[in-house]
Amino acid sequence: MGIPGLLPLLKSTMVPTHIKEFAGQFVAVDTYSWLHKGALSCSMELCKGHKTY
Repeated sequence: MGIPGLLPLLKSTMVPTHIKEFAGQFVAVDTYSWLHKGALSCSMELCKGHKTY
């Protein structure tokens, strides 16, 4: 998912950075695709009201 070709396009602006540089900061993660994959993989259970965990 995502925008095809976006990472190669942005590669020239990227700066390698260690994760420690972001200590104390917040990050946003778009997990919509994970939610969609999860719902798709157990759609029958969800429709029937069965527990999925």
